[in-house]
Amino acid sequence: MEIIINYGLYFIAIFCVLTPVLAFGIFAPGIASTTVFAFIANWAGQFLDLSKAGKIKEIPLAKIFKQDVHADDDSPMWIDNAKPDSNEHHIISTKTYIYVFLGLIVGTVITVYVANFDFGSLNMVIAMLVATAKATFVLLYFMHLKYDNMMNRVIFLSGFFFLMLLFAFTMGDIISRILPSAGF
Repeated sequence: MEIIINYGLYFIAIFCVLTPVLAFGIFAPGIASTTVFAFIANWAGQFLDLSKAGKIKEIPLAKIFKQDVHADDDSPMWIDNAKPDSNEHHIISTKTYIYVFLGLIVGTVITVYVANFDFGSLNMVIAMLVATAKATFVLLYFMHLKYDNMMNRVIFLSGFFFLMLLFAFTMGDIISRILPSAGF
């Protein structure tokens, strides 16, 4: 088991080192040139859209690059023509915030109450369950993950997944060690 854990940790370490090296060292010129090309193409497309609207004089070669419509918008992305975001911020009522606050207070009272008694090994389990419930309230309501798009949830859950992976490798390493003997 220890061999699997060590090689798993080596794999994670190599992956974490090679990713920035590949991204910023080897692929950086390609990324930079692609970014510059995309910027120039976007600017040219916006310029040609303005010329199509009659705001700028027609260019003879512009017909090659013209598009009839944008995929998601009918105006160029200049600041003066920008439309406000259609995604509005979700408003949570004061009543909901009060309920969440009371839930956090109840969780704190339970944590203090449990700390006064000895439940053996369950003390840590109960404390972590209450802390998890309180963190869930904070994430869902105060950080607005409940009303946010799916991408933010996926990002949060992927971070949580890697935290659990770290715990699993650490526990596997601890379990596989030989217990020290009491005598010398």
